[in-house]
Amino acid sequence: MLADIGVLPGSSRYYHEADSFTQSCLYFTPHAGDYRCNREYEVARDHLDVCQLILVDDGQLSVEYGGESRVAPAGSLVLLDCRRPHRYAAASDELRMRWFHFVGAGSEAYTNLITQTHGVILPVDPEGKIEACFSEILAAAQKQDMNMHTVSVHIHTLLALLAQLPEQTRKSEIEQVIDRSAAYIETHFGDADLSNESLAHMSALSSCYFIRQFKNIRGITPHQYIQTVRIRSARQMLSTTSRSIEEIADICGFSNASHFIMVFKRMTGITPLQFRMMWR
Repeated sequence: MLADIGVLPGSSRYYHEADSFTQSCLYFTPHAGDYRCNREYEVARDHLDVCQLILVDDGQLSVEYGGESRVAPAGSLVLLDCRRPHRYAAASDELRMRWFHFVGAGSEAYTNLITQTHGVILPVDPEGKIEACFSEILAAAQKQDMNMHTVSVHIHTLLALLAQLPEQTRKSEIEQVIDRSAAYIETHFGDADLSNESLAHMSALSSCYFIRQFKNIRGITPHQYIQTVRIRSARQMLSTTSRSIEEIADICGFSNASHFIMVFKRMTGITPLQFRMMWR
């Protein structure tokens, strides 16, 4: 069983080392995995010297990258240049995802080309070529004697297929409104008056329409998004500072410590004090 928080039994991770020829001439995957996760699963990094592809098989994955927050639904791919700050986390009670890191002379340039043209969250082609190629890479990674040459071909083929996807259309006006609201939540989560109604008012939309469109685009309601951001910030302060529970509750926008503790336990399964003790 993997020790990562939120990764469930039955998950697997694979490690490989490259020889000098592979390092200098080929695409290569040093790490890959097949994960089953619950809502506690989260990865946040400032920098990792690889690129990454994630295939969401079931559930939803929230992704923060390049100043934007999006939700990747089942059947979609997430492509990240991990040299840039990024965060992804389970956005559903159950999540299954397959993933691999990759490196190679053209990996960074290819990743930037694809994400600049198509975005970070990508569709899987109806013909199944992209998923089949992805599966070949994961199947090879499971073998101790992974064939570096074959894997390099599969990675290059997969990147070529993604680069040739039809260009995405410009975001609709309502998508831009929801993006601005999500960005506002990220920077104003400590405002105790932040609510569905106040966000809808700022967006010049009715509350019902705003909530419905936010959930359609982000996969969760505005209130759930607010609570998620608040708890994420609280977890960071609990693990990295000595602030009291009351202080953290106030900073994160909760009306009082009791409400904070109740929401924290509902979303993480443990109390703030228990979470802090895990990091001591």
